[in-house]
Amino acid sequence: MSPEQDGVVKLAKDLEGINLHNVPNPVKERRKKSSKRKIIPTSSLIRPSSQQKNGYLEGSPEFTRVPYTSFLHTSIRSFPTKSPTDIFYESKEVALFTDNQLYVAARKDVVPNLKKDISHLYESPLLEARKLKALYLGHDLFANIDELVPMTIAELDTIAPCISYIEDWRLNNPGKPFKIGKKFTVVTTRHHIVDLTMHLFDRRNKQKSLIATYMGNGFISLSRNPKYDHKMSKVGIYSSDPNIKKICYSGFELENCLTENTKNSGSSDSKCPVFSIVEGKLSEDIGLLMRCEMDAFNPVSKTNTELKCFGPLSMQNSNHRKKLLKTWIQTGLLPNSDIMIGLRDSYSGQLLDIQWYSRDALFRKFNHPGLPLNKKEMNYNAKVAVEWCNHCIKSTCDLVEANISHYNCNKPEPFEVNIDPNGTIIITKLNIIPRNVEIFKT
Repeated sequence: MSPEQDGVVKLAKDLEGINLHNVPNPVKERRKKSSKRKIIPTSSLIRPSSQQKNGYLEGSPEFTRVPYTSFLHTSIRSFPTKSPTDIFYESKEVALFTDNQLYVAARKDVVPNLKKDISHLYESPLLEARKLKALYLGHDLFANIDELVPMTIAELDTIAPCISYIEDWRLNNPGKPFKIGKKFTVVTTRHHIVDLTMHLFDRRNKQKSLIATYMGNGFISLSRNPKYDHKMSKVGIYSSDPNIKKICYSGFELENCLTENTKNSGSSDSKCPVFSIVEGKLSEDIGLLMRCEMDAFNPVSKTNTELKCFGPLSMQNSNHRKKLLKTWIQTGLLPNSDIMIGLRDSYSGQLLDIQWYSRDALFRKFNHPGLPLNKKEMNYNAKVAVEWCNHCIKSTCDLVEANISHYNCNKPEPFEVNIDPNGTIIITKLNIIPRNVEIFKT
């Protein structure tokens, strides 16, 4: 027998001894690997029953991120004929807070009221509106800048008004638990929700970071991340650039110009910030208690008026559309709100015009098919903004829920929540509670 024949016989014997059922199937192996990489939307995440207690997820440290691919949204080209539904399906003002005192929501006398003639702008035809605002046009919006004492970063971020409201509610409802959502109540300032929402619409945003602290019994507080305080102290009204400071100050001067100088009991001559405390429901499971700073109240239309000061607006300018989207979101978080915009000359600071908008009218100004498509910043689509806001809040709650030691823990557990440039929401548990987090009883 030749060496070649010898080799064939040996190979045949070897093959007889192999169990073909145990040979790996490369197709099946690839399927197994790909299934491990599959992205599961947060809404369909299921944990083994051993990790669930009373319907609450606990101790799942492997779930630390929600990819952008799980965010399902409306087409950015789609603009409804009417303003999209509000961010919350249920929302109400429950109290006012100013000068360290809590008031019932109906006490609008503690809020700066629009001056009588300006308060009629919302219902006036064009010729009448011109007469009403003529007295104010030409006002120097850069005047008195040296007298401004802005709120500190800590004052901007405090949830003390919300904590005061919770304590007052418990005093008036002894023995009852305070809850807005069945599972979670998120306690925060309005600007954190606005900033989370606007992250999607600014291609220059590299990262958004917040501290989410689980207080126990379903309470989550949102605070600024103190790692970035050094950046905050150099922007906006805190900027060392005199031109930027003037532009930011013009909004404060517009408020001084258009509102009565309401003096709250015990306050100084300067206007004391007034906050509305708002309860909102994102879903049956998730509720929010927000501190919303108030600009003015219109005693004629009985609405909360957001005052904004901009240079002349052009909807061909993407930055201007972005500003109006942000204003639309802000007013969507405070019930019963409208908008009054003061247009200024950017060089002289003179007030050029005053324009009133309902939220619906403002929406139609920056969201309609005739405007240039901006894919990079989601076309400033208001409906997409509502969907993204919902996604951010729900994802944050899901991530906190999956990483806390216990739903009914009696010790605060802090987390750093980041949204990266790709829109992925990531949570990291911290060993130490940041110094700026305000602790409250749950």
